[in-house]
Amino acid sequence: MLAAEIHNKLRDSNLDRSEDILTSNVFGVMQYLPPDKGLIPFIRKAINLSGQELGKDNGWGKVFEKVIESQHPPKYFFWPRMPDDSEPDVVILMRDSDKNKLAVLMIEAKYTSPKGKGASREGEGDSDSEIDTQTPGDQLAKYWGHLINGCADPCIPEGPATGDIPKALLYVTKHSTRPDKDLRESCKAIQQDCNPGQAKECLFWLPWSEAYFSLNPNANLPPGQKRMCEDLKELLRKKGLAPFLGFEHTWPRDVHPTDEGLWQTWSNREYIFCPKGK
Repeated sequence: MLAAEIHNKLRDSNLDRSEDILTSNVFGVMQYLPPDKGLIPFIRKAINLSGQELGKDNGWGKVFEKVIESQHPPKYFFWPRMPDDSEPDVVILMRDSDKNKLAVLMIEAKYTSPKGKGASREGEGDSDSEIDTQTPGDQLAKYWGHLINGCADPCIPEGPATGDIPKALLYVTKHSTRPDKDLRESCKAIQQDCNPGQAKECLFWLPWSEAYFSLNPNANLPPGQKRMCEDLKELLRKKGLAPFLGFEHTWPRDVHPTDEGLWQTWSNREYIFCPKGK
């Protein structure tokens, strides 16, 4: 699917606008990379309404260290079914070298669609008609309730229940700045439905553009993993989900400095076109 999207084979079916396809491509690649070469550099940049990055939290920082040292990579569970038939996009279980459960992340990803006011059901896409409006409540608050109440445990078959290990809900979007309105709405709902003290600390926002920075094809990776990183970075650029990195200092492909009637010079990062002979 990654290659098909890079080569524009999904455009006619509008699948190139699907957040499920985007989620599958990004996290599907990351599950095959060492966690310190993809997932952890990505998620550690998630930030909550208190302004705290997930990677700078002492508890999560220690989890990340143990995951990197572990011989057992994180396990990914895509679109697990919750008791109310809702489906968060990804649940990620982090384990230590003894396969003990260290932490659980739940991911709710958006691309072109807004945050759901109700829990989204199977087949969620980019239209409001596919949001479960029959189940009242905030989508992120519902997912957080499922996470802390152990509703995600059945989709994590290994070992005992998750219990009191660290948990976080990540809201991944294409916003260039933190979507405070969405987060405040969800935090308010969490305060009402769950634990008031958890609201600002449990819910994190993460932009898709951070995935671009987290991938380093020049890292010490086997050739196949390097190619996956390169392809995913190309896809993020094509979808407008890569950060702006400045202009390349190259001639435009359709203009040559010796074209008849024009000459061209490069000054202060601007192309200057003047009539020949001026």
